[in-house]
Amino acid sequence: MKVEIKHKDTGAVVFGGEYQSVRKCVEAACLRRGDLLVNADLQGLGLAATHTYEVNLAGATLRGSDLFGASFGWGTLTGTDFSEADLSEADLSIAILIGANLSDADLTKASLFRSNLTDANLTDANLTDADLTRADLTRADLSEANLSGAYLGDVNLTKANLKGADLAWSNLRRANLTDAELDGTSFHRTNLTEANLIGARLSDVDFFGANLVSAKMERADLTEVALQKTNLWGANLRGANLTGTDLKEADLTTADLTGAKLEGVQLEKAILLGARIPSSYQEALTNTNGVDVSGVVWV
Repeated sequence: MKVEIKHKDTGAVVFGGEYQSVRKCVEAACLRRGDLLVNADLQGLGLAATHTYEVNLAGATLRGSDLFGASFGWGTLTGTDFSEADLSEADLSIAILIGANLSDADLTKASLFRSNLTDANLTDANLTDADLTRADLTRADLSEANLSGAYLGDVNLTKANLKGADLAWSNLRRANLTDAELDGTSFHRTNLTEANLIGARLSDVDFFGANLVSAKMERADLTEVALQKTNLWGANLRGANLTGTDLKEADLTTADLTGAKLEGVQLEKAILLGARIPSSYQEALTNTNGVDVSGVVWV
């Protein structure tokens, strides 16, 4: 079967031949680092399990392609269209994916270790169990994406859009979520140890059972947010708005709530040993059934 690779804009044939020959040439070293496949239309060309390390596919179109287990590590994939593609178990580690379109793509168990996904579109993408360790997702759009069980240690999600995303049981240890949009996001049982959530939008967020040890949540608006059974040991909640917040059975040992707003907060069965809480709430909390304030440090 003969196939042709065309420029996606002009339609000009940039490469062609028998399918297996074309496939091998896509993998070949002669195409790596060059610009032959820049802006190429590769839709329909089966590249599953190909090894194309350091390939330059900037601006290319692989929409809906079968790329299961393919290797694009160290590749230049700026603006590449991977929408609706099967990239499950693919290797995209240390790849440049700035502005890439990965919307509706299947990235289950894919490796995106240290990849640059700045301004990338990952809406509705499936990233279940994917490895995004130390990836840069600054301003990336991950709205409605499934990241359950994913590893995002030391990831940069500054100003990223995670509205409605599912991060249940994922690992975001030391993640930077500064100014991120997290409205309606699920962090159910998520590891957010030492994560930075300063300036993040947190309305309707589900933190049930999450690990927020030493998390930075200074001045966060947590109004009516579900934080029951969370581990907030040593967390920085200075100046946070916890009005109506559900903190039942949460562990707030040594947490700093200096200057926090606590009207209507629910602290039944919470552990408050060494927690720093504004003294203006001492009387109200002392008289609340189920709240043990014996270890509180009133400030």
